[in-house]
Amino acid sequence: TDILFEYNEFTLKEAARLSMMKLAFLVQTNPTAEFVIEGHTDSFGNQEYNLELSMKRAAAVRDWLVERLKVGTDNIKVIGLGKNQPIVNPSGTVEEQALNRRVEIVIRKA
Repeated sequence: TDILFEYNEFTLKEAARLSMMKLAFLVQTNPTAEFVIEGHTDSFGNQEYNLELSMKRAAAVRDWLVERLKVGTDNIKVIGLGKNQPIVNPSGTVEEQALNRRVEIVIRKA
């Protein structure tokens, strides 16, 4: 439930640092697992724009792991899901939809 992104942004907030370090630990200690980073957006904007933004958010997480913590990407995939899977009301305001601007990590054990 960390709010990793501001409205209409794909740059990770500095507050995401602890979550990212936890993720890096999981990736490094589970080399046979597959990690799928799913990017999500709020409901503002059209579908095409949100799919692209969500992909950029997922890629930002992967790139942060690689650039800052030197994590390998052999078992990391990124996908963008746009505004299709909200966790809070998609009719809310920008502030109320903050939790929809997120990434989720799916871990598949080999």
